[in-house]
Amino acid sequence: MAYAPTANIQPQVISAKSEQKYTSACAGVQTTHRDADLETASLRPPARGPGPMCISDLDACATLSRFQPLNSLVLQAYATPKVKARAGPNASNSAPLKGWTKEALAANKKHPLSERLLASGIGLGDTSADYARWRSSVVKTQIVSSQLSDDVIKYIGPSLDKHKGCDIVDLNPGAGLWSQKLHEYLQPRSHLLVEPAWDKYGEFLQPLLDKPDSKYEHVKIDPCDFNALETLPQYLRHQKQSLKGDARPPQPNDSILITGGLIWDPQLPGYGLSSMARQVLLRLTEFAQARKIMHTFGPARMLFWTSTEEMRYFLARSPNAMGRLDFLVKRAADLTEVVTSAHTSRGAGKILATRAPRYEFESVIKAMERGRNQGMELPPHRRGPIHEFAEDLARLSNGTRILGSIDIQTYLKEQELLGKDTAGLLSEYFRNFFHKEADVGVDNYRSVTQSEVRLMDQEARAKRKEFTLSLANSKKMEKEFQLRDDLADAAENIYLKEVEILTTTDDKSKDSLIKELDKMKKAFQARLKMLSPKPLRTQVATDIDDRLNLRMPGRRIPWDLRPYEPLVMQPNEVWPSNRVSLFDIQPFPAVQYKTSANEDGDMADYLNDFIHGLMSGQAAVNKSLPEALDDVANGLSELVDTIPILKDPSKGGRYDMEAFKVKFLTPEMVEAVF
Repeated sequence: MAYAPTANIQPQVISAKSEQKYTSACAGVQTTHRDADLETASLRPPARGPGPMCISDLDACATLSRFQPLNSLVLQAYATPKVKARAGPNASNSAPLKGWTKEALAANKKHPLSERLLASGIGLGDTSADYARWRSSVVKTQIVSSQLSDDVIKYIGPSLDKHKGCDIVDLNPGAGLWSQKLHEYLQPRSHLLVEPAWDKYGEFLQPLLDKPDSKYEHVKIDPCDFNALETLPQYLRHQKQSLKGDARPPQPNDSILITGGLIWDPQLPGYGLSSMARQVLLRLTEFAQARKIMHTFGPARMLFWTSTEEMRYFLARSPNAMGRLDFLVKRAADLTEVVTSAHTSRGAGKILATRAPRYEFESVIKAMERGRNQGMELPPHRRGPIHEFAEDLARLSNGTRILGSIDIQTYLKEQELLGKDTAGLLSEYFRNFFHKEADVGVDNYRSVTQSEVRLMDQEARAKRKEFTLSLANSKKMEKEFQLRDDLADAAENIYLKEVEILTTTDDKSKDSLIKELDKMKKAFQARLKMLSPKPLRTQVATDIDDRLNLRMPGRRIPWDLRPYEPLVMQPNEVWPSNRVSLFDIQPFPAVQYKTSANEDGDMADYLNDFIHGLMSGQAAVNKSLPEALDDVANGLSELVDTIPILKDPSKGGRYDMEAFKVKFLTPEMVEAVF
């Protein structure tokens, strides 16, 4: 017998027969919506109306185990993804999932470890629809490049020095190359190798244990098993618990460093969550705030390798990609991407989509300047084309870092025609068109008379017609670029006028400024209403959000405040070849919230629930703050005028709360509202 709560969190008995139906209904369900992911990962009860919980409510799945024991079969049903296992070398399935080809598994002679891993066949299991066996067909991507590891340690070495002689907790060390490099640099007093698959990776890790006076110790715990992780503190024998009754918030504990690999290919689903990597990262960050497991002795720094795509859920690169998940994490920790992958073709969807090139470059130029001021210059072999372009544009802008969209488009066109890689900066449409334009020659195209066109064969006329349409579309899009820039300029001027109002103390002058603001807003709204079609209106809104985020003070998008540019890795530096990132998480000291009713009460859980209600989806983060607050509780918007930080321009506040979107809230603002 198993128990599950109804939607209003009342326990409900599930019979064996119902269990079977649940299993059948849930098997194969997988969600990629980041807000659904968040509900499950944060393990908070969802706010829903009365009635039994529907099996499709994936955002409630992970709450099940909090209230009543749950049969593993039901949990398995929630966790099973709708995906075929990739076929291993011994699989009998005649139609293996596309991906595990010889090319995908190819080793690189520059990285001998990849050849050893390939020869051992590590991680490749039999094809099966069964969840437990499906997991065995997932490959844990391994760092195989000594150069990559060396470059990372050299790049962030000064910030690692404070951890020398510490205790290292190493989750999923796998083949152990990164583990050894980090060990050699930090010379820890203990190094826990938390590797559950010793039968696969023992041949790589055992020599580390066998060294004279070895500081390594194997701990056979699955990092994905949060209950088992609770036993880890007993292995940290050098650590001491803080004194009972100490009311001071725990400070970061530099004597522990947590690291490891959370890269599974294909993506390993979590328990009621589409990604185990994201679930582990979120839970470990929450544990830092709650002082649990490895963070029992104080919040500890974490360095985790993940896939680059997983990184985007935690470190949004644009306000358009923001969600509750990255907000909760940035509230709890400082996040920095140390290693990243090269740009790829511009994608679609709020996670993969990139911002307009002009804002991408503005962010990169600022990050390179911050890094240079710290003595952190990107090595030539760890730079991407975007860094060369950014330095050129910084010079062309005379130090302002600001160029118009058409100017940048023209520059990127020149670079593309010179054979340089503009993937991820120019759309594929423009990349193809610019080459066609160069091949045809616009002057030659225009010099052809209609009589000559009529004499062309059918294929030549078809190509000419296609080019004519592309040329017209290109000109139309260039006009749209200028329009988008003009409207973003207007929106920024409105914001600057608001700052002027908020910083003016003379009442007469303030009244005059408010009248000017009203005129500016009316003119701006009139121009917005004339925009068509809808995608253009969306692009304008996105541009405005990007512009204001880059110009306003406050910690909204940690990516735009990064202290340096991440190193660029190559896919063949890991095995199997993949796009990966190194994620540096430095938890903030936990804030204790007290109440008059219970002096020892901690309000952190209630604050998280408030954030869930405030940011209940992509539509919510685009709402004005007053509207979103009223959605949480009627009349709550009346509070905005009583909270100083919301109208403090030095903290990112605004005069007009109707123009203040939820996505522009900083963690400090949310705590003030709460």
